[in-house]
Amino acid sequence: MLHPSSQRCVALIGEAGSGVTTLAHALAAHQPDIVWLDAGATSELDANACLSASDAVIIVVSAVQGLSAELALLWERVSHLPTTVVVTHLDAPRADIDECAAVCHRVLGLDLQIPYLPIHDDDGTVAGFLDVLGDVIHVHDLSGLHVLATDDEHRALTQAYRDDLIDLLLAECADDATVEAMAIGAHVSQDQVAAWLHEGVTSARIHVALGFAAHTARGDIGLDLIASLMSATTPTLAEHQLPVLTLPDGEPTDPLQVSGPSVALVLGRDAVGTTCRIFAGAIADGAPLAAVTAGEIAPVTASWIDTKKATYGDVVHTTLDLVAGTTLASPEHIVMVESG
Repeated sequence: MLHPSSQRCVALIGEAGSGVTTLAHALAAHQPDIVWLDAGATSELDANACLSASDAVIIVVSAVQGLSAELALLWERVSHLPTTVVVTHLDAPRADIDECAAVCHRVLGLDLQIPYLPIHDDDGTVAGFLDVLGDVIHVHDLSGLHVLATDDEHRALTQAYRDDLIDLLLAECADDATVEAMAIGAHVSQDQVAAWLHEGVTSARIHVALGFAAHTARGDIGLDLIASLMSATTPTLAEHQLPVLTLPDGEPTDPLQVSGPSVALVLGRDAVGTTCRIFAGAIADGAPLAAVTAGEIAPVTASWIDTKKATYGDVVHTTLDLVAGTTLASPEHIVMVESG
């Protein structure tokens, strides 16, 4: 029987200069019950290992940069996971979230929906977002976040986005009876539409683009919307496809079982130490392990920094100096996690 994961992980990937680290730090402070893995181009964490270890993915896209073929290859590896695009640098001249969505469609093949439209002050800075489904405006000023009512002009602006999104939600998430009822004029509640959106994102059938702007005076604009969506749509480790296991020589072996012998993956280093995620079992401090890297096996002893016992689903740090992609396994069950 699968055990519930004690932690959920979201990996953030993106080009250098797109703001991956800024967003990861902001999310970690705003929503600490999720582990936000900075797997951007300049991070010391390994993107391939982080994506193998994650439960959901954020692709950070700058409104003033393009997307590389390397990022497209990373995305192809995790297209089965819930994935959200976050567009940064929306304050830049000619920044356009629709254009960014079009670029993601051309390069990544993602058909993105935009549930929140950025609105700007007279000086071009992002002031907040129009909620396409909720018919409200999320506005930041010096005193914080405010939710305001829309007017007819705002509703006219959001109507096409709302219609497209609801049509997609009906096609992907609604049952036949609901679709037939709405076809003859039945009303669907806002809560139901939001539930469909969350279900669609969680199942990776729907992908959305959200905006983010970091401001010193106003605070981070859009952060609450990103954190809320990810909290509602990030599954636990037990609820999605687990990484593939092989024997050290590369031969296939039985699938990963979270309640089986201990297995962990090294993700790289951060400010605390070498970062690992536990995929199966429990590993106590001082326990003997086999470190498997590129088919080479070395005996090591578990040495955790932030816990005495790491259990299934945990993201923890060790004092061991290990290469990203290294598998830590029970000496009686030596396997490798496929992370490349």
